[in-house]
Amino acid sequence: MNLARVIGEVWAGKAHTTLVGCKLLLLKTLKQTSDSPYFVAMDIVDAGVGDVVLVAFGSAALQSEITKMAPIDAAVIGVIDPMQEIKF
Repeated sequence: MNLARVIGEVWAGKAHTTLVGCKLLLLKTLKQTSDSPYFVAMDIVDAGVGDVVLVAFGSAALQSEITKMAPIDAAVIGVIDPMQEIKF
């Protein structure tokens, strides 16, 4: 799982039947060392542009009732609350 920021939404003119009505998001990974910082994921938590989200990849992305039959490799499974610096 990785953290990413929602950059925008993606629309498909034609899609697999399991993707009809599903929201696809364009994400930018927050990992500094990524070769490919942008990717698309299915949104199952109604995230919005600018949100920081938790993304599951591979077989972990297929574990919900919504995604179990979908031809996807990544799913947004959580929206992260705004983070603050904690000083001790």
